[in-house]
Amino acid sequence: AQRDEIFRLIEIENKTFLNCIPIQKGLHSLTGENATLEQKYRRAVLENEEYSSQNLPKIGLALHAFGDSFAHRRFDENKMHEAGLGHFFDGHSPDVISTHKDMYNDYVQQLYEILSKKASYFFINIKAPTSLI
Repeated sequence: AQRDEIFRLIEIENKTFLNCIPIQKGLHSLTGENATLEQKYRRAVLENEEYSSQNLPKIGLALHAFGDSFAHRRFDENKMHEAGLGHFFDGHSPDVISTHKDMYNDYVQQLYEILSKKASYFFINIKAPTSLI
């Protein structure tokens, strides 16, 4: 009975883990793919997305994935970390901005370029709530 319970718990854990893979790939850019191509893809998603109030959650997720396309790359080669263990063996280093200043500067520059092209949407369409004025 105890053996069956252990196998049941392992099965639950495996299903939970497998359900996380699409999130790790889609939201955290843990694809194992060429890092340069991953960044270009994530940038294109942001540049081609329609910016509307209904789309803001989707844009927020795309912004997160774009940032992770810089942070979650392997530093020993031009590849992204893979889903599953991610950057486990690198610790939290990939997520620490100060340890990768050049990469972070590149990210900020590209983010500025993307959002400045979309600035007209933000200035024309987003209004401050009247309760804050």
